[in-house]
Amino acid sequence: MQITEDVYYDKDLQANSAIISLYSSGIDVSTIQRVFSLGMLGYRKKRKLVPTRWSISAVDGGISSHLVKTIELNPSVDYFEVYKYSHIGNSYSIIIIPDQIWSFEMQEAWFDKFGNLGIAIDFEDASGLHEYPSSVAGAYYAARLGVTEHLLKRKRKAGVIVLREIRPEEYVMPVGVWQIREGVRQALLDKTYKKKEFDSLESAYSYACTSLSVSQTEWIKNSKLYRGLKRSQPRISEFFPDTRVYTGG
Repeated sequence: MQITEDVYYDKDLQANSAIISLYSSGIDVSTIQRVFSLGMLGYRKKRKLVPTRWSISAVDGGISSHLVKTIELNPSVDYFEVYKYSHIGNSYSIIIIPDQIWSFEMQEAWFDKFGNLGIAIDFEDASGLHEYPSSVAGAYYAARLGVTEHLLKRKRKAGVIVLREIRPEEYVMPVGVWQIREGVRQALLDKTYKKKEFDSLESAYSYACTSLSVSQTEWIKNSKLYRGLKRSQPRISEFFPDTRVYTGG
């Protein structure tokens, strides 16, 4: 494809700029990741082979960071929205929050074979990520890409919380973070489960947890964004008293 050849032969083009150029031209993310892994992008003297795992996170992270900046001038979503999806031992609940300032949090939770609960969390606020998301690692960028693509398509911005519950008895062989990106994308397609809309963060969070075996109390206890939003986020019904819960359609 011509655009791929163009960025390959441009030895003065920064790798991240090349990634964005390919993505903006409609090249599939997995293809960009392979090209990047093979050391085909970036400045001439800095090109080198990149381990697949690193290339996936670099591409997911670079594109989603670009999309965060792209959507920041869009209007906010109007309601608290919840989307759900489950596949290959992973269940996702995605809460989209009306807010004028971008924020993002991803939580992962699982029970080990002894019944002990493990939870990992990474988040960013309007100032962005200050370091690599060490708790959920590449899964963070994969989920953020799926979310920002959705908001870009809608020409909206929002705060977002992604809850991922892993069921080890079903997810016996991890297949990589690509399934997280695709799981979030599928959830936001709104085909398997119709989205539901709410007028408060509490009601949205409560519904998001209904399909998960980890309790709502545990999710909230570990959520930095939830606590921050609760201190500052008014109910939509305070502005529109007649607002009713909308359950999609």
